[in-house]
Amino acid sequence: MLSETYKQILKITVPLILSSLSTQIMQIIDRFLAAHISTQSMNALSISGSYVSVITIFLSTITSITSVFTARLNGQANFKQISSYTWQMLHFSILVFAASIPFYFYPDIICFLPEQYKNIGLGYQKILTLFIFIPTAYGALSGFFIGLGKTGIITTSVIVSNLLNVILDIVFMFGFKDIVPAQGVTGAAIATVIANCVGFSMLVYAFLSKYNRLKYNTSKTQFEFKRFIECIKLGSPLALDRIFNLGLWSAVFVLLGKTSNDLATIESITVSLIILFSCCSDALNRGTATVVSNLIGLKKLSEVKSSVNKFIHLNIVFGLIISIPLFLYNKILFLILGKINGNILYLNSELSFVFKAVLFIVFFDGIVKIFEGVFAAGGKTIFPAILNSILLFLLVGCQTFYMYTKGTLDSIYEINYGSIAVSLISAIILSIRYYQKKWNRIIID
Repeated sequence: MLSETYKQILKITVPLILSSLSTQIMQIIDRFLAAHISTQSMNALSISGSYVSVITIFLSTITSITSVFTARLNGQANFKQISSYTWQMLHFSILVFAASIPFYFYPDIICFLPEQYKNIGLGYQKILTLFIFIPTAYGALSGFFIGLGKTGIITTSVIVSNLLNVILDIVFMFGFKDIVPAQGVTGAAIATVIANCVGFSMLVYAFLSKYNRLKYNTSKTQFEFKRFIECIKLGSPLALDRIFNLGLWSAVFVLLGKTSNDLATIESITVSLIILFSCCSDALNRGTATVVSNLIGLKKLSEVKSSVNKFIHLNIVFGLIISIPLFLYNKILFLILGKINGNILYLNSELSFVFKAVLFIVFFDGIVKIFEGVFAAGGKTIFPAILNSILLFLLVGCQTFYMYTKGTLDSIYEINYGSIAVSLISAIILSIRYYQKKWNRIIID
């Protein structure tokens, strides 16, 4: 029988995994539908979508830090103060909306679309940029429910909004009889915004329910500068690290593309698989941060080690599960990837190596994310972020650039070994600092 601690951990992490996995699958479907219009439409959607996704990830990483403060206050039984941090990040979302307005009317201020794609993809970019405050605010509200361990509403809202997004994609992209005209890629943006609004509305309704208003004071909307800055200071290093990660991998992809289309294809598949399976490590990260923050609030630091060990055990289980498609049934994975990327059979040996590399990268990254969650709960996010960025820059970025300038960038083996080394070294260093008890700056009275 599972212990109560394991049950609580699974209650938090499993819904987060399903939510993240659902989002990844729906993004793939968006690109698949755009490909049915034209290759240019798919490329325009992919380029604009990547640009918007980077900003969304940055902003929502900051606002979702509310889970740490919520869990800590919940552990202290300081229920009336819990919603205050959530409201600070909702105020932040309003500022994001105000800042996005100029980019709607003057989209060329920041536009990565090549000229041949602007007519197709600019409308998509404008609409998603204007409404980027919705996923930003969603991050704040999801942090509130994760911090309380009530992840069911998040899973429900994500599944509902993503299914709605697929239906609306078909309606707005291809048209519906004489009622809705076909709007191509712009229609995909309209569908996404409507679906996001529905998912967000579900969280708002739950957040402002009578029970939550009475117990957690969720109707208290006051802006509190000190708590606003607390959220920004704790969340920003994590957000900047993620942006640096995305930027560096984009640069690596460009260099590989300039060298060989095959190398670019292989690396694209590698990154896609890592992103797909990272739903487990991301859930472990947020789950660890929530559980440890709660223990800090309860003043039960002696129980942190036991909880962290249970998350590590769970990461091992996830690793074994992930090994099934990557090792035992990789022919099915080859078939799926072939449908998406075209003929890749001649890349069999390279991709077989990629499958093994992805397993090690995701597994060690899971360990890293667990310790990053512990550090976040303890109020220390700067060191893990800087550590990861430096290692990635040295072991992947510099190595790739060096090989490119020397004309020796002719395989993906070195890059993937570098990626494994980044995760492994990060895991070792963070674990050492964790066992040295250098993860917590919160003073327990």
